[in-house]
Amino acid sequence: MGISKTITSLAILKVNWDSGHVDYIENFVPFIVHLLKIKSYSEIDVAQMERDFENEYGLAIPYHPMVTILNRARDRGYIKKSLGKYFPVEEKVLIDDFSLVSKDEERKLNNVIESLIIFSDKKYNAKFEKNKAEEAFLGFLNDKDLDEIFNIEGNNPLLPKSTLIQGTEKFIIGRFIEAAEKSDPELFRFIVDIKIGQALAHTILFNELKSYECNLKGLNYYLDVGFLFALNGIDGEKERVAYEELIFSLKDAGANLYIFEHTEQEFIANITYCLNKIGSSHVLNIEKEKRALRHFIEYGAHETDIEMLLARFPTLLQKYGIEVADNPSFDDHLSQISEDKLKEAIVGEYSKKYPASFDIEEKQPTINKDVKSISSIYRLRKGNRPKSLKDASHVFITTNTTLARVCSIFDRQEYNAFTIPACLHDIVIGTLLWLQRPAKAQILNEKKLIADVSAALRPSDELLKKYLTEIEKLKHDQDISEKEFYLLRTNRVALSLLQEKTVANPENFKSTTPSEILLEIKSEISKEESGKYEKMKNKIDQENKLLNEKHETLQKDYNIQSRNVEMTLRRVGVAASLVSWLISFSIFLLLIYILYLVFNPDTSTEKIIGFLFSVAGFFGFDIFVANKFIKDFIGKKIIKYFVPYVD
Repeated sequence: MGISKTITSLAILKVNWDSGHVDYIENFVPFIVHLLKIKSYSEIDVAQMERDFENEYGLAIPYHPMVTILNRARDRGYIKKSLGKYFPVEEKVLIDDFSLVSKDEERKLNNVIESLIIFSDKKYNAKFEKNKAEEAFLGFLNDKDLDEIFNIEGNNPLLPKSTLIQGTEKFIIGRFIEAAEKSDPELFRFIVDIKIGQALAHTILFNELKSYECNLKGLNYYLDVGFLFALNGIDGEKERVAYEELIFSLKDAGANLYIFEHTEQEFIANITYCLNKIGSSHVLNIEKEKRALRHFIEYGAHETDIEMLLARFPTLLQKYGIEVADNPSFDDHLSQISEDKLKEAIVGEYSKKYPASFDIEEKQPTINKDVKSISSIYRLRKGNRPKSLKDASHVFITTNTTLARVCSIFDRQEYNAFTIPACLHDIVIGTLLWLQRPAKAQILNEKKLIADVSAALRPSDELLKKYLTEIEKLKHDQDISEKEFYLLRTNRVALSLLQEKTVANPENFKSTTPSEILLEIKSEISKEESGKYEKMKNKIDQENKLLNEKHETLQKDYNIQSRNVEMTLRRVGVAASLVSWLISFSIFLLLIYILYLVFNPDTSTEKIIGFLFSVAGFFGFDIFVANKFIKDFIGKKIIKYFVPYVD
């Protein structure tokens, strides 16, 4: 029940924020008011309030943030303070309607958990008890980085300690959220709301958050190499989209974006290293390889792909409006820090956080570059110790949680007072953005969640190493051809099938797994080819059908035209015949008459007519022949005029 309370509280925080949009403190006031109502305190003890708050809502609010919330509740008239003590104002507390909101969010959560249980059972035959499903769900959404970034004071974690989920559970919940995004928008939106609520909850731990609230216009942000990896898709396409959205949001807010010259060189050196290594056919030590190379191996990249990425890099910087900045000089001694001391702090934190896997020699180049970047920010600030983000002017943004935390602690130790650290995590910047611009909250957190899901669906290093080792062995033993080996190693579907068949658990990997994957890929390719053939065949059949229909239409038009021409010719023939007879006869009579008058000027009409016929007969004049000639002549002229293509 405790986990359920926590998740519901995160969802309610989002509801409160949507309805108020005042600030992050205001989101907690309804929780306090409801607690005052159900506990009927006569006097408020802060320590008791902390315990009751955690028991009722599943959120562990430390002492000082709790006092901040109580003071806001006092400002709203729900609490009064007298002689340093807090007392509830009963008439105000009694009108609380928190339960209505709580029940609605509980209903939504139950729907999510029930859907997850059904999905897990139906898709992967994995049984989840309700409590276990809630714990795994919160474990998936619980961003441990938030505690590390916002909880600089070292208080207990805000959310209850849940088992760190790995492997199968993480994979199933990732697939569940992925399916919700595609087919159940309402459920997916609620999951995003919980993610936003989680960030809102952690802001209460950030005592100096007010110092970070400002217009970002004109501020100079310097990105670390992690940003460049993300924007180039090296962490995955979903991650690229999420970081692209953050970059565009910063640009929209008027921020100036840079990378240091040494950061540019670090990125190019990393990618060049991958270019030199990617052609190697032997299995690489995945756990120890650079993250960029692991990405290229997973996605089956070729040398040409990496060469194109390097060639496009300047264009990418231009696209996002990122400029390359020179490293500032060391002339101003007052603005310098002890780089050795900072480096020692970073190494110490890594050693504490990763005692078994941290290799100082391997991490040395990266740590040196990070120290160089942070030192550059201090020099750019010229000794200024900013109390607000607006006054800071220059900030280094990192995707590295450990680095951001160390820098904050280092800054406090150096100055014995709060100042804006030289280095901030991108989550802090993203949270500041959507707190100030609520319209950005949904899209930024949605894309972040999708990116988290994408990361959860990738094979672990252990599973990937087992897979690559086995396909290398199959090739060496000639159980698969070079072409099949290439297909298994470079086909993106292969890794997706690897996750599905093992349910992301390396223990489920068998020596037969690659062969099963190969069979499915071939079957899929065969289906695709068959589908392409059917598609092409249908296209040709459709085109033939259209051609036949067009031919039939043309034939019909031709037949109609032919009949029209024939009818026209017949009509012309009749008309020409009639006209030719009239003309022939008239000409004949006229000629004879003229002749007769020439030789017999005083002759009667009867004699004239008789003479005309006699002369015509004597000279062999045939009126029928004349008529035919005239008819043909007139007919041709008429046809030529009306039907020019008929000869």
